[in-house]
Amino acid sequence: MATPAPSTTATATTVRIVLAKGGTVETDLLGKGSPGTASVVPWLRRPLRPEQPTPPRSFQPAPSGLSRNCNSIGRPRATAHSGRAPAPRLSPLSAGPVDRRPPVSDVLPQIGLVFVLVLCNAAFAGTELALVSLRDGQLQRLEARGGTGAVLARLAREPNRFLATIQIGITVAGFLASASAAVSLAEPLESPLGFLGGAAGGASIVVVTIILSYVTLVLGELVPKRIAMQRAERWGLLAARPLSFLSKVTRPAAWLLSRSTDLVVRALGGDPHLQAEDVTKEELRDMVASQSSFSPAQRTIIDGAFEIASRTLHEVLRPRGEVFVLDADDPCATSLDRLAASAHSRAPVAPGANLDATTGVVHLRDLLGGGERPTGDVATPPLVLPEPAGVLESLRRMQVERSQLAVVVNEHGGAEGIITLEDLI
Repeated sequence: MATPAPSTTATATTVRIVLAKGGTVETDLLGKGSPGTASVVPWLRRPLRPEQPTPPRSFQPAPSGLSRNCNSIGRPRATAHSGRAPAPRLSPLSAGPVDRRPPVSDVLPQIGLVFVLVLCNAAFAGTELALVSLRDGQLQRLEARGGTGAVLARLAREPNRFLATIQIGITVAGFLASASAAVSLAEPLESPLGFLGGAAGGASIVVVTIILSYVTLVLGELVPKRIAMQRAERWGLLAARPLSFLSKVTRPAAWLLSRSTDLVVRALGGDPHLQAEDVTKEELRDMVASQSSFSPAQRTIIDGAFEIASRTLHEVLRPRGEVFVLDADDPCATSLDRLAASAHSRAPVAPGANLDATTGVVHLRDLLGGGERPTGDVATPPLVLPEPAGVLESLRRMQVERSQLAVVVNEHGGAEGIITLEDLI
């Protein structure tokens, strides 16, 4: 095949082509070529349109004060010699710079969405602290009330269940708020931060993150937790049923989180089923001392209640030398007069008024109408307690036995004195 070579020469109507295998062929552009031309370069045989003469361009001189700068090929550029800058070339589609900032009507809904998500975070955070702050006595009372109170008590007694649900809600609300703010609220700040150049986009995200963190900490964490701590029961009652519904919806995710938590706690050497530690006596004392609502008399009573746990009957009993004893052989009428004169409402009864041989205890009402009957016949069997016994243990036993008075004996069985329910309390 014939290949045009760089050494092609041309006349007005004839072209000489150097063949690849040697030799040359001449052809007439108007179709009058040498023999064999058609078989070699048939495409050159096609007739061409006769060249139309191009009318010469009329020379247009440049305006006064301007010269033609022809450094750019095909596009002469006017250069001002008067010192004035050339007028800017405007886009045919616009007459000025384009404002890419979103309108306010598009930003306000995004701000509203972020605010709603922060409120959701606040609801979950306050509910968490409210349920943790409920005391056992409050839970028992709410459970006995039934209805919403029972729902709240059931949630509070299952911390793994409600904590997992609350953490899911807090995480989702915080993630959506951050993502929405970064996507929709950072762009409007790029124009005011335009002086930072290429760093304006990153700086706008940092500013939005700082503002959102502040709003979330104040409105989404601190404020609701403080209110929930002050009104734990009321907040818990408002959130009980919605939280119960969410715990059912998120049960699979909550189950997975609970099991994962148990696994990690067990791996760290803890007991995942262990509840909070009991409050110690010292902590209770500090709590009472910090409460300004208690009067001095009430604080004295509460301090005595703390002391009673470590005391024994030997420390609080009434010695036998101070005990008023009735003779079991005396008539009831005589014993009634003696007991009324002693300013006591009850007394131990023993033969010969010997406390070591106590056979019973009588009350004033037991002696009424007894007449000449022996006092020992109307006495009830006494409760006998060992001297080393603790005060709390003895108090519980007297409550179970429904006894108002007990005889305290030593290790040899001898009576050391008596103790009454009033003395213990």
